Amino acid sequence: SDVSKHAATKDDGTPIPVRVYADKVSASSFVGTEGSDSGARDIRGKQLAAIGTQASVAMDIYKRVFGIDYPFDKLDLVADPMGSFYGQAPSSVIYLGFGVFRGEGTVASFGGSDISKFNKDVVAHEVGHQWWGSRVTNSNDRNYWFVESLAELSSALYVEEVFGRKRYLDKVADWRKNVLDAKPWASVQNGYTVWAGEGPTPIANIYNKGPYAFHILRSTFGDDKFFAFLKELGRGLNGKEIVTRDIQAVMERVYQGNMDWFFDQWIRGVGMPQYAVFYTIRPTEDGKWLVQGKIRQRVVAGENNTEMPGVFFRAVAPMTFVAPDGKKFRSSSKVLVQGPETPFQFKLPQEAVEVVFNDEGEILAQDVLYNQSW
Repeated sequence: SDVSKHAATKDDGTPIPVRVYADKVSASSFVGTEGSDSGARDIRGKQLAAIGTQASVAMDIYKRVFGIDYPFDKLDLVADPMGSFYGQAPSSVIYLGFGVFRGEGTVASFGGSDISKFNKDVVAHEVGHQWWGSRVTNSNDRNYWFVESLAELSSALYVEEVFGRKRYLDKVADWRKNVLDAKPWASVQNGYTVWAGEGPTPIANIYNKGPYAFHILRSTFGDDKFFAFLKELGRGLNGKEIVTRDIQAVMERVYQGNMDWFFDQWIRGVGMPQYAVFYTIRPTEDGKWLVQGKIRQRVVAGENNTEMPGVFFRAVAPMTFVAPDGKKFRSSSKVLVQGPETPFQFKLPQEAVEVVFNDEGEILAQDVLYNQSW
């Protein structure tokens, strides 16, 4: 066993002991790619403190972001000799599959880059469950989605603070890829209770589309409102068993408006939008450049991208422009897309040769088409 090298504390300064344990079975149970014990890699002692440090750093981040203390007197992280790459987080204890303790090189050779990414985020995700699952929990199975979605969002915020904005956006892009691959037929809220399609669709819904919905909220309204919402969510729901409507009520207090559209699109509804952008660019008499066009929208769902007639999402994203030298720049204003077709016009101070919509995945959507339709 070993302890974290970062001292996590409660708001009043009380230290929170964070200790990591691995037994002899866990330390030697990893089987190499050839399926024999000769490929095993022992857990090294110095790896334990690093995992504990990830946990304690995450604890301090979540305490600040959600506005409520870690709820217990200590946190133990325990290697599970029967698991491989997974995590489980009951109150004050986190079980980690023995594969989580392996070095990056060993893991990459065993399971590729996806497993390596999982190992970097899994501790932060499981620590998130000490807030979402322990501090705030679900009233019933149908409202379980937020326990995983908010823990996964928590891990993304940890990644952003520790590794930077690019790594956060990489994680958002991975969520999108998983949702597009799964093409779920059920909603996020019903992810574990209604059939959503073959394959890993419940995982894609709850672990990917759910947290992506909160990323959309952040992109639409900005960081100030978003982090105020997360703090109110933690403080307002602390100690409660909740349903989805409780989260919506908090959101409506912070954003001061009805949020049915948001939950109906991303949490209670199915499908995702696809956009076709049509545009022209021309110089103006005053030496500037005028971009004019329209954005067509349809909403599709399922393995064959079946169109949902008469269904349209409301979404906001900036327009990105590409200069002749390949550098990108943005207009200060955003485009509100709603209904089957949305016109837009921008006057630019410099030349642009290309228009890009939803460049950083501000909206969860299919690939954008340019000057062509579906």
